Amino acid sequence: MNISYQEVVKTIILKPIELLDATLEFKLNILYEKDRGFVCQLYRLEYYQIQPTSDDANVKNEQVYVVDNPSVSKLSEQYYNSLITCLDNALMQIKDKFNLDQPFLDDASIEIINPTLLLTLPAKFLGILKEAVSYRIESMQQLLDNPDATEEQLAYIDYGNDQVILTMILDDLKNPHNQIDSAFYQLTQNPDKTEMTLQEFGKPIPNDEQLTVVFSAKSFDEALAIKNQFLGFAPYKPMPSNIVAAQVYHYQDQKGLAHEITVTLYQPQQFGLIWQCNYQLQGYGESIYETVLANDSFSVIELSMQDIKAHLEHFESQHPNLTRI
Repeated sequence: MNISYQEVVKTIILKPIELLDATLEFKLNILYEKDRGFVCQLYRLEYYQIQPTSDDANVKNEQVYVVDNPSVSKLSEQYYNSLITCLDNALMQIKDKFNLDQPFLDDASIEIINPTLLLTLPAKFLGILKEAVSYRIESMQQLLDNPDATEEQLAYIDYGNDQVILTMILDDLKNPHNQIDSAFYQLTQNPDKTEMTLQEFGKPIPNDEQLTVVFSAKSFDEALAIKNQFLGFAPYKPMPSNIVAAQVYHYQDQKGLAHEITVTLYQPQQFGLIWQCNYQLQGYGESIYETVLANDSFSVIELSMQDIKAHLEHFESQHPNLTRI
C-alpha cells in the first residue's frame, strides 16, 4: 500500500484585510502533491479567549490559524503545474472575493518553508548516482584512515565535513519515489527584486565560480518556460500571434532611395496580476523586440506606444540622412 502525502513548499502571510465590521487575517499554504501538482490551502487567524476555573493569571489567550474553506470556495480543489501560477490564482481569487484594490501581500511576509526544486530522476540514473556517492564516501574514509596519506591527498577532504554532507545526500537519495531536491543551490532576490544571487548552503557563490545548468526542451518556447520556472520568474508566455496594430514608416535618404521601418504591436496578455504587451520594430538594419509590463491592459498599451515613439525618435536622431515621408 503506497502512502500519499502533500508537502508544504511555501507559506504566505497576507496583510490584514479591513472590512466594515471585522478585520480578517489570512495565511496561505502552498502544497505539492506528486502527479497532481500545486494547490493552495487557506487559513484564517482566530482569537480564542481562555477562561480558566482557577485564579492563574499566567494563562493567556490563544491565536490559532484554522482551515477556512468557505471564504474562497474551491480554492483547495484547484491544482496547478507551477507554484507561481498557483499562488497568482489564489491571490486573484482572494482579491476578487473581498473587492480589494490595494496590494495585500507584503514581500517580507513570505516565508519559504522548503526552498527547493523537486526533481524526479530515472531509477537507473538514481542507482548510478547512489553508487557513486557511496564510493566517494568510502574512498574518503580510506584516505582518512591511511596513516601514509599525503597532505596533498587530504587537502581534498574537509576532514569529515564532506563525508557528513555526502551521507546526508545519500540518505535523501534512498527514497521509494526516485525523487530528490536541490537544496544545495538556491537563488535569492533582493527586496526590490532587481538582483538575483546564487547561493550555496545559504552563502553567496564567489564571483570567480560559475554554475552551469543544463536542461533539455522540445522547443524554444518550452526552454523559456523551464528557465522562468527554475529562476522563479513569472510564467513564460510565447510571443502572441494576434496583432493589434501594424504601421510602416517610410523614409528617403539623400540619394532618393526609399527605406522602411515596420512597427508591430501585439495583443496584450495577462498572467497572474500582471499584463504583458510585446512590440517589434524591423527594417533598415534595425531588429528590436521588446516586452512591456503593467498592472492593467490600458496602461500596458500606453507604455508600449510611448516606448515605440522613443525608439523611432532615437532611430531618426541616429540617421540624420533619412527623412520621413
